[in-house]
Amino acid sequence: MTYDPDVALVQQVNGRLQSWRQGDLVQPGVFSWMAIPPKALTAHSADIPGDALTCVVSDMPRLAVVSQTCDIVRPCQERPYLLVAPVVTLGERDAGEARRGSRPRFVALPGVGNQDFVDLDRVMTVEKSIVLTSTPIRGLPDEASQRRFGAGVARSFSRFAFPDDLSASLRGLVKHIRSKHDRDSLGGRALRIVKEIRVTGSPSWDAAEINAFVSFCPATLEEATSLMTEEEWDVLVDEWIGRAKPYGVIQSVDGAMIPLDRMRARDYLDSDPLDLDYLSWSSASDD
Repeated sequence: MTYDPDVALVQQVNGRLQSWRQGDLVQPGVFSWMAIPPKALTAHSADIPGDALTCVVSDMPRLAVVSQTCDIVRPCQERPYLLVAPVVTLGERDAGEARRGSRPRFVALPGVGNQDFVDLDRVMTVEKSIVLTSTPIRGLPDEASQRRFGAGVARSFSRFAFPDDLSASLRGLVKHIRSKHDRDSLGGRALRIVKEIRVTGSPSWDAAEINAFVSFCPATLEEATSLMTEEEWDVLVDEWIGRAKPYGVIQSVDGAMIPLDRMRARDYLDSDPLDLDYLSWSSASDD
């Protein structure tokens, strides 16, 4: 069965789409997902009557467009759908981890607020005519934030699957990072300038015996040494790494402070960013 939407509606939607960009906010909105009420995992699902697979709908004050801008502006008769996700406000510690890329479920919307993020665990498809309901609110005010958002979305859907034994091996390290990050101490200040924490497995993550290497990456060497000397960084990182305990296939855990502006491209590509959401979940399940 073919369906041709009203020509005037198509023209109106296509015209409005030209002013929309990835990261723009739709507010207010609703969010929906599928659930089986008798087997509910959320309060909203538990409140739905019946025992069959059904659609749960919840009011959502703010949604953000996840679709790429090039797909947003394409004619709605060719591409009638957009992807949207809820906007959430995180506490300061979680927001700091998310800004550093350690919580890839959440991607920053600096145009909204310093603690506002898109929650990519909950993505919904809507028709493009949703743009007729509100004026776009810019969540990404400049090209730099747009690039970071696009990279964050891509990363969330292409995360590397580390061996389960890595989670157990790094449990103490991750717990220490979480406890020290917000403190007004040398270690806390050091963690706050670390832009990424990356891990390399040698000879490979598929090997029967793996040596893990953790890179703590400030943006630049200048920024790192403005806080402390490279020798002092070595001492601090050794103390951090001492919290890790090799387990299972992980034979050893070593690490170093390696600024992003001094890291070789090959080493960057051969490493993967730590996902504290995944590590925390796996570690908790081992207790």
